[in-house]
Amino acid sequence: MKIRMFRVVDLFCGVGGLTHGFVMEDFEVVAGIDFDNTCKFAFETNNNSRFIHGDLTKFDHKKIGDLFSKSSIKIWSAVRRVKRFQLIRKEVKLTTNGSFYILSEKIKKIKPHVVSMENVPNC
Repeated sequence: MKIRMFRVVDLFCGVGGLTHGFVMEDFEVVAGIDFDNTCKFAFETNNNSRFIHGDLTKFDHKKIGDLFSKSSIKIWSAVRRVKRFQLIRKEVKLTTNGSFYILSEKIKKIKPHVVSMENVPNC
C-alpha cells in the first residue's frame, strides 16, 4: 500500500539511487529533476516515476510546488553532484554554496514539510 499522503520530489536526482530508497519504502515519488537528460531512462525505469529535465537554477519554483497535492506532506530529497564526477564529465556546475543557496531559496517559497539532503565532503 502506497503512503499516499507523503509525496517525494528528488532534486538533482541523477539516475535515482536515493529515490529508489523511497520507492522501496512505498513512498509516492512523483518526480525527479535533473539537468542531465542522460539519467532519464535509468531514473524512470528503476523508479517508475517521472523524470523532469531541467536546470534548478532556472526552474520555476511553482512547477515544483505543482507536483504536490495540497493535502500531501511534501518531501524534498536533494543530493548535490559529487565534484569528482563533475570533473570527469567536464561539466560546468554551480559551486556547492551556489547550489545550496538556490535550493534554500526554493525551500522558502514552496515550504516543503521535510527536506532530506546529503553533502559529500572533500570530493
